[in-house]
Amino acid sequence: MLAAIDLFDREIAAVACTLPDYALFQGLPGAGLQLAPRLLAAFGELRDRSHGAGELQKYSGIAPVTERSGKKSWVHWRWQCPKFRRQTFVEWASQTIDRSFWPAPTTRSSVRGAVLIRQACGPRRSSGSASCTAAGRPALRTTRPPTSTP
Repeated sequence: MLAAIDLFDREIAAVACTLPDYALFQGLPGAGLQLAPRLLAAFGELRDRSHGAGELQKYSGIAPVTERSGKKSWVHWRWQCPKFRRQTFVEWASQTIDRSFWPAPTTRSSVRGAVLIRQACGPRRSSGSASCTAAGRPALRTTRPPTSTP
């Protein structure tokens, strides 16, 4: 099985280098040898089919979907979409965090905030719907880490 995967990887690398747009996708931050061919396949050759980035995001399942009911509102991604295409964009986005100048500070700040919320609220419940107040602790309203004074 591993030999077959290795064979596929070699064939993909050989064919991808011959495609005209491969250099464009290989030059993207974090694309590398594994994600550049996947991104090239995800965008496809007929790029005039989508009329903008928003349409491609919706089709790929990475565009946010907001649902509202009464006073509640929640955001999720699309469930009915090509899963491998969505996974390609998600993996590429995670690879760009350390390689681009703007997402790294934002991500570090968000991760610190999430850690603080987890520390204040305790572990997540299996249903994912338990809140801090339901766990018997006051809700933490800020996602900023506390600043220490020297």
